Amino acid sequence: MKKQWLALGVICLFLCLFSGALFLIPESERDEKEPPDDLRLVAETQTILSVNVKNAQGGYAAAWEDGKVKIEGLEEIPIKDKAIREVTEKTAFIQAEKEIPNGEGRLSDFGLEFPEAEVEFVFEEAGEETLLIGHKVPDTNAESRYILWKEKVYVATEAALSPFFFGRNDFVSDEVSPAYQDSQASILVQKISLTRTEGETIVIELADSSKIAGYLVNSYQLTSPLEYPARDDLSENFLPSLFDITAWKAVELYPGEKELEEYGLRTPYVKAEVTYLVSGSENKNAERTFTLSASKPDENGLVYITRDSIPVIYQCTSAELEWLDADEKKLLSGAILSPAIRSLSKLTVKAAENTYEIILNHMGEENEEVFCNGKKVDSDSIRNLYYMMISQTADEILFSDLPDTDRMKKRAEIIYTYVQGTASDHVIYYEESTRRLYAALNGEERGYRLSSSGLEKILFNLEKLSAGEKIEARY
Repeated sequence: MKKQWLALGVICLFLCLFSGALFLIPESERDEKEPPDDLRLVAETQTILSVNVKNAQGGYAAAWEDGKVKIEGLEEIPIKDKAIREVTEKTAFIQAEKEIPNGEGRLSDFGLEFPEAEVEFVFEEAGEETLLIGHKVPDTNAESRYILWKEKVYVATEAALSPFFFGRNDFVSDEVSPAYQDSQASILVQKISLTRTEGETIVIELADSSKIAGYLVNSYQLTSPLEYPARDDLSENFLPSLFDITAWKAVELYPGEKELEEYGLRTPYVKAEVTYLVSGSENKNAERTFTLSASKPDENGLVYITRDSIPVIYQCTSAELEWLDADEKKLLSGAILSPAIRSLSKLTVKAAENTYEIILNHMGEENEEVFCNGKKVDSDSIRNLYYMMISQTADEILFSDLPDTDRMKKRAEIIYTYVQGTASDHVIYYEESTRRLYAALNGEERGYRLSSSGLEKILFNLEKLSAGEKIEARY
């Protein structure tokens, strides 16, 4: 009998503990139950005609026509494909994780009385339905939210609900300018014009395109505010900085005068006009243009840009926009003189008490001959020496306020005599300071400041050449 009473006591104690545990569990969690296998809220057979989204970002309205989605108010604006895909895929597949029975009577507990997002669906077959999105579900590893659909409360992942927190600006493409390199096409920049509020307009134009050692080499020329060859690496850094510009975000759609003034674009800091050719399988030298208007960078390096007539103000950073603060002097080629060797008939170098006269006959042809002070010399040696001459690069180019050379020691003079006619160019090198030279081209035409190491190498190899030694390439 005692054993029976003991067993009965244990059962009663267990029931008490179990009821106490139920009392400690929050009501909302006690009401939850495991969902059936399929909690897909939008049926596969339903055709969505439109959605109207309301949220803290301002929301948006989207409509489907002929299988394509259009965002209301963005008809003239380039759209971000990724955002469109996300809306298309996730509106058609809203999957709940679990249902909360009797949740519709406690909407305030789930943030559904004043939802954080509201989505009005219009279906072709079923008419209108509304989805409300409430608070985040507490204490969950995967971020989820409470939702109300057809008078029932569910839990769904935030990932499944992400497009319902978009604003209209989130659909705007962040590609401000075209891509510079494309697997299907190649781009050749023809002309760039930079109109600046602080400085004269800079114009750069394609001067020549040629193949060297199998590679296409494009050379450019400044035509404003002066006419002068552009630096050799223009295609590597400067030109690409006008392409592939990606915005951080779109800050204003359909801006008026007030917004343009606010973002420093009513009178742009720089206006860049770019003309280029596109060639490839689908394009045969199709000429295209685009225009960028940019504000002056602020203290954080932020820049606001518009493109063509697209009614969007983009926010970008100035870090990679080399063209934004272009300085024409920094765009100039540092080469003092670099005519093609085929265009020359003679090179004359005068240094100290020595004069070297190099005769160039039929360069580039089978019967080419080269003589130095009357002695026949190796053609490859002359080419290597000539490369040293034309590869000298100035650190500074002077077009005015040239220094007085009467007080400087003359180090060398190189005279370039051309095949056609009797025209020639001459460069005189002066010692301006220790290890620094000043080079004057054609008297007072323009001047250059450069290191003396290049000239020293040239004179050293000239002595070797006149002694019958070969000059090796030093690239």
